[in-house]
Amino acid sequence: MLNVSVIGLGAWGSALGVTAHRAGSSVTMIGLPSEVQHVQKTGSIVAFPDNPFPSDIRIDSAHSSLETADIVVCAVPAQLLRTCLESLPNFPSKTPLVIASKGIEQSTGYLMGQVAEEVLVNPIAILSGPNFASEIMRNKPAATTIGCTNPSIGHRISQALAHKNFRPYLNTDVIGVQIGGAVKNVLAIACGIARARGLGENAVASLVTRGIHEMRLFGAVKGGRESTFLGLSGVGDVMLTCMGAQSRNSKFGFDLAQQDSVNIESLNHITVEGFYTAEALQTIIQELNLPMPLCTMVYQILYKNVKIDQAIEDLLNRPLRGEG
Repeated sequence: MLNVSVIGLGAWGSALGVTAHRAGSSVTMIGLPSEVQHVQKTGSIVAFPDNPFPSDIRIDSAHSSLETADIVVCAVPAQLLRTCLESLPNFPSKTPLVIASKGIEQSTGYLMGQVAEEVLVNPIAILSGPNFASEIMRNKPAATTIGCTNPSIGHRISQALAHKNFRPYLNTDVIGVQIGGAVKNVLAIACGIARARGLGENAVASLVTRGIHEMRLFGAVKGGRESTFLGLSGVGDVMLTCMGAQSRNSKFGFDLAQQDSVNIESLNHITVEGFYTAEALQTIIQELNLPMPLCTMVYQILYKNVKIDQAIEDLLNRPLRGEG
């Protein structure tokens, strides 16, 4: 039995903790004191009141379990990852750290694995795929990608999480896995805007397809493999986040486009990773002079006060070009 410590008692961290428990691992969930008190009082987290934790999952606000953990999973918002990792006490340097956050750090332009490598010396793996936390909690079938350059470590992580209804696939392309998980959130905001503006299913399908092209372009420049973007952490996650009814990023775009006047501050973007990634991504797009008009459109709407209808008009009036 593997000992798994999961940092983050939100929806996604809780789902991964329950998944590891179903896989036969011994699980400790680490959260804020207020979160721990809520679970101890009610048996569940706020997001999933009808899905209580198994009684033998340990819930704690301290980090003492990291000392004996075989695997540590970190599932905190992307922009808080560095702060979270810097606050951790020392734990064995050989213990793999699995990052389940998706995004690009605004202050540095780093992917999540790069952030972790600056703070820790531990082996780093990335978990990313088409996974809604609510369905994982209800034990619905799902698959995901474990990005890890060391196949033996990746296999060990898979063993700690895999069961009949949760199937991890290994991929050594850590860069590509992270890029898929970050860019898809920006594309989902665009799809939410398109739906709210009534542009139709043809437009949404076109957005998704051309968005995957932009993801592949960005990924190739950063060193990702093209095949990765056709897998679970690429096309799979794009499909779910852009078209799934539970997508926070798509809902954010939809709500944004339904306002009479765009007021970003009135929307709840705390857990909408695409809001933050759009700015960090645009900085890289400009530095590398990459043609990524969909991602740029989202950035302009969110950060440059470009009106949504004008942004759509500009996008539609671009010169014709080849598909590749």
